[in-house]
Amino acid sequence: MRMLTGKQIEETILGLAVGDALGVPVEGHGRADLAERPVRDMLGYGTHSQPPGTWSDDTSLTLATMESIGRTDTVDFDSLMQNFCHWALEGAYTPAGHAFGIGSTTDAALHHYRQRTPALQAGGIAEQNNGNGSLVRMVPIALYIYAHHGTSFPSSDLSLIHNVSALTHRHARAKMACTFFVLVALQLLDGATPMTAVREAGQRFRDIYWQRSGYEHERWQFERLLDVQAFRDLPEADIHSSGYVIDTLETACWCLLRAENYRACVLTAVNLGGKTASSGAMAGALAAIQYGYDAIPQPWLAALVRREYIEDMCEAFGRNLTR
Repeated sequence: MRMLTGKQIEETILGLAVGDALGVPVEGHGRADLAERPVRDMLGYGTHSQPPGTWSDDTSLTLATMESIGRTDTVDFDSLMQNFCHWALEGAYTPAGHAFGIGSTTDAALHHYRQRTPALQAGGIAEQNNGNGSLVRMVPIALYIYAHHGTSFPSSDLSLIHNVSALTHRHARAKMACTFFVLVALQLLDGATPMTAVREAGQRFRDIYWQRSGYEHERWQFERLLDVQAFRDLPEADIHSSGYVIDTLETACWCLLRAENYRACVLTAVNLGGKTASSGAMAGALAAIQYGYDAIPQPWLAALVRREYIEDMCEAFGRNLTR
């Protein structure tokens, strides 16, 4: 097990935020449109009419999660939900003082929580509540788990991931997708190559869920990811980059497996179209773990809105984790 460093935390979160910001201006654009006019650099004033370098709810929820954990080096579910409400209602953890891009399942969960529903019962549990809203804030959880347990992953870590997802997304499929993503991130943090990381994550994923009741009907959703070589070789047409949690997970892993550097990974993710901010953020986080800070193009970092704020949040988050 490697020792988690403050630099790893910073480069991972900046990699996420940069990928997010690359995707914000073309959110919802079709793949054919982006094939003709692909994103190659940091743009602005597109879908959400935001300046270049503006990041979305994906980074905001990540920062809200970091801020809560960083206070005490523990994961408190009410603290997380209070931070999420502070974001949605008051514009905390945002680039310009207002939230945008909040998903319907997350919005409903926060409403239920404000109506005194317990935190772990607030999230949607129906089939339609399998958007990527819990997946996009799992990077700090992966960092927290690695700092405490490396890749050993005791059952308490599985419960932690499931519970953090359940705050907004309680369906088994969303919980499983979050677990798969965290397992990949843990392997990358430990120095594995992308192929090894996804393969080892898949094996551990199978070990967990093939021995656990209550998940039998969801296992088939992950079959493509479990055959890593065949998955890597899938053509672009078979990768769906919507806001559905399985699509976002597959997009991030597929781009990581196909690319040879950070830039190629995030641009591939964004130019797939659809939910481009989430795809860019998730692929960007994994690629930043793999390739490091120096691989993130400096002009993209320079354009990132409130970069110093993000760096300060990373420092505070890491203060307890890296002692």
